[in-house]
Amino acid sequence: MGQREVSLQVSPFLQAKEINVSYRHRSMLRIVAAASLLMSLAAWSGAQAQTTQDQTTKATLEVVAENLDNPRGLSFAPDGSLYVAEAGRGGPADGVCRIGPEGPACYGATGAITRITFDSTGTISQTRVLVNLPSLAAPDGPTAGGFATGPHDVSVLSNGDLYTVIGYGGLPVSRTVDLGPDGANFGQLVVRPGNYALPINDADIAEYEQQSNPDGQLIDSNPYAVLALRDWRTVVDAGGNSLLAVLPDDTVLTLATFPTQTATIPPGVDISVDSVPTSVAIGPDGAYYVGELTGFPFPVGGARVYRVVPGQPPEVYAEGFTNIIDLAFDSDGNLYVLELVDEGLLQAQGPGGNLTGELLRVDAPSAPPPSPLTGTTVITDGLLAPTSVAISPNGGIYISNSGVFSGTGQVVRVDTCEGDPACTEPAALPAPYTALARGQNEVDSEGTPGQGDLDGVGPAIFTFDVAAGQVCVQSQVIGIDPPTLAHIHRGDASTNGPVVVDFTSLINGTTISGCVTGVDAELIEEITTNPAGFYYNVHNPAYPAGAVRGQLGVGNTADSHLALPLLYRPLP
Repeated sequence: MGQREVSLQVSPFLQAKEINVSYRHRSMLRIVAAASLLMSLAAWSGAQAQTTQDQTTKATLEVVAENLDNPRGLSFAPDGSLYVAEAGRGGPADGVCRIGPEGPACYGATGAITRITFDSTGTISQTRVLVNLPSLAAPDGPTAGGFATGPHDVSVLSNGDLYTVIGYGGLPVSRTVDLGPDGANFGQLVVRPGNYALPINDADIAEYEQQSNPDGQLIDSNPYAVLALRDWRTVVDAGGNSLLAVLPDDTVLTLATFPTQTATIPPGVDISVDSVPTSVAIGPDGAYYVGELTGFPFPVGGARVYRVVPGQPPEVYAEGFTNIIDLAFDSDGNLYVLELVDEGLLQAQGPGGNLTGELLRVDAPSAPPPSPLTGTTVITDGLLAPTSVAISPNGGIYISNSGVFSGTGQVVRVDTCEGDPACTEPAALPAPYTALARGQNEVDSEGTPGQGDLDGVGPAIFTFDVAAGQVCVQSQVIGIDPPTLAHIHRGDASTNGPVVVDFTSLINGTTISGCVTGVDAELIEEITTNPAGFYYNVHNPAYPAGAVRGQLGVGNTADSHLALPLLYRPLP
């Protein structure tokens, strides 16, 4: 049979990956994802969440920030302030625009990052701390300024270094073709160092997709989520179906890619559905957990949460969700899953379309589950196209609400206790510990560095449980011969010290993954109190004293600011 092309209308907000659709007789359709919500946007654009009670769970919503432009990713900084990425409202119709199936999406420097602070008296303040970031949106019509593409997420380290990802959705090479020089600022990981006023492009995520295409499918990039750690930045590329790590020298590593699934559309055509990952969180075991939106036809109940150990295939941890847009863990290990729309994006279209989202909780299992887990509803009422969830270290769940609208976006707090004095609001899972093991960090007896495999690198995440006497590690070493030994040693960066925790039994190829038990509680307390006094070391026959090593530290801390080049191009 021959080939034909079908074009679906695409919302700029949901532009993801072009999906290959296979007939059983091997003819192919090329469908451009995703769904158009034009009519439902017009119907719902005036709606806002006030203090609303969910009739099923009795949870309530309280507005803590408002008048936001397409609020997306939420993130608590170590100082307790809450940051929200605003994708902006695009620019005017007579400016720089690119033409898509729905018409023009026009450029404007209207993206922003807003900080929300909470003082001891209960006063809440919101301030835009970073402005003039790139944004694309429809300039007029019922979706004017809505469904914007711009800053999609934010993550802040203890020293104030602020990271955001600027989305795109399309071929990386088309950025400057469609939008001129300003187009190069889309598809980027961006940093605003805490000691500097202006942001800079830190890593070109779209270019990495263009050059590497990790999932081997059609080239497309839409950076959507970022998690900044002291040693590297983790980025989710929704268009590239990939989870990436950006190292301090801007080297990009592929941590995982996410598989397609099959759906059937009338009249009985089987199609391949992209994953479209949108979110990443680190769990109590130190593994990454990634939620997927799914591509067309956005199957109801078809979105999954993956558990990711770099170097191993992703495993389904929880399933049965619809259009996942964000994830967060609480301190008890429960996973909160936010759905953009709980009845699916196709059902959200047209007059009367339902844009109600849903927050669900996946209870922490007491042991590794034999099959994927499912979630229970926390709240639906008042959630209108929610786009992010974050849990405060001091207790409380916060959600970006009305997240695809210009000027009416909000951040809301979910009250799950409803005045019950015996109830405690969930608090955030504490930050993990990390180490970036490199050959250049290996030292000899005189403290001279560079004694390991200079091609090697091994990002590692650690979690500690004093009560259980347990230490967990998730690590993959790259660029060295297969490891034979892996440990935590006592010693600062200039000394070689004794082994205190042995991970050798957890080695599987290039991956060191799992937990060891029976670790002395006093030792765990010593490591977590003074992580810089301990280092992670991986050995192999070529480098028996150590191929790569790195000092431990708390994952969301940073002692120094990102080094800036003497010459660079500020944004925009």
